[in-house]
Amino acid sequence: LELAKVLQKRGVHDLFFVLDEGMPIVDGLISGVNVPVATIGVSEKGWMSLRVEAVGPAGHSSIPPRQQATHTLATALHNLHSNPHPTMLGTGPEEDMLRAIAPKSEWPYRLAMSNPWLFRLVLSAVMSKQKETDALQRTTTATTIVRAGVKDNVVPGSAWAVVNHRVHPGQTLEQVLEHDIRAIGDESVNVTVLGTRECAPVSPYGPESSAFCLIAATVKKIYPTAVPAPSLLLANTDTVH
Repeated sequence: LELAKVLQKRGVHDLFFVLDEGMPIVDGLISGVNVPVATIGVSEKGWMSLRVEAVGPAGHSSIPPRQQATHTLATALHNLHSNPHPTMLGTGPEEDMLRAIAPKSEWPYRLAMSNPWLFRLVLSAVMSKQKETDALQRTTTATTIVRAGVKDNVVPGSAWAVVNHRVHPGQTLEQVLEHDIRAIGDESVNVTVLGTRECAPVSPYGPESSAFCLIAATVKKIYPTAVPAPSLLLANTDTVH
């Protein structure tokens, strides 16, 4: 059931907030922070799935071709994962998340998190050390399906894989695709878009947002030691409906 369409038919066009699958309360979210951080999702990543396919001469494994489709595909996937998407720190809610937890962080992290515009490169490097925080600052790349031959003595003439991206709000889907093609660097490799979803708009947050303040105050009441902070939901939820 697509609730948004039902509400529109009923004349409801504005919601105070949507409470769906929640974000976690995290211990050790980032170096220098020793208190639990209650992440409140104010935006949601988009996604893009691609089929990456290579072709080559088929043959018998006793006399294998010098260049095989599996080799070409493996190189393409290696190039993709060796060239991650750029950091988008400063284009989403991540810097405000850092500012929110800065007062509870250790020195010198407190200085850096309070002034992310000045220490952006340092903060990006620190966030890159953990997969969870690295996913907050960039579009991620995951190879989820790989297919090639069906017999152990036959060299396949084609090999393909599905690559799934979770797209940061600071990037467009077109930019993600362009980056991938450039990273693969092989015109013989065919890249096809299987499906996409645009990033969710960033909802208002901070002291001026009564909805955000209500959620933050409720979290603080239940978990007194946690620090509420705006954050980016890395996966996708039913809120799209």
